[in-house]
Amino acid sequence: ITIASANVIPEVLLRLCSAIISSRQLHINRANLDSIDNPESSSPELNGNVTMLRLLVSANKEGIDLNPEGEFMSILRRDLKRAKWLDNETTDLGLHKFPSLGLDRAEVITALCSMIHGPLYKQNSQAYASIKSIIQLINSNPKIIGMAEEIASLFLQRFNPAGSISDEVFAAKYKELYEKIQVLHFDAAEVA
Repeated sequence: ITIASANVIPEVLLRLCSAIISSRQLHINRANLDSIDNPESSSPELNGNVTMLRLLVSANKEGIDLNPEGEFMSILRRDLKRAKWLDNETTDLGLHKFPSLGLDRAEVITALCSMIHGPLYKQNSQAYASIKSIIQLINSNPKIIGMAEEIASLFLQRFNPAGSISDEVFAAKYKELYEKIQVLHFDAAEVA
């Protein structure tokens, strides 16, 4: 696997790509990391660079199709292309804590947590001090992470560039999710 990426910290690219590859049951046998100055992408404040990461990988288990044209490698290639834009919370959530989420849903959950941080902070600045505290709250309850996964899945279905779900299907799924959230909210109120 060869990855070239401009204006990224080489160690960060190596860490992110290694985490993505390892989560796919692949073993990194050898890695070579080069960083080359790129004056064309430089600014007065920062020197531009291009990082080239070459990885020799093998499958940890039988049955993994490493065919470059196969679905497995297509998904891996897509995730590696996005690696430099993923933050630690997203990769930790989607690769380590809840691998069933995957990076797509983990990215949506992290983005939605970022969006609700401001309003929640105004309600309780101690409980919702950071985006990380909101993500930890979601992680703390299997029902909540399950609900967050369903919300992220609906979001991805609704805004899929390859083909969005219809308004009717979206409305039905939204209503179903809303009712589940009300039950979850009622259960939490009974415990408190």
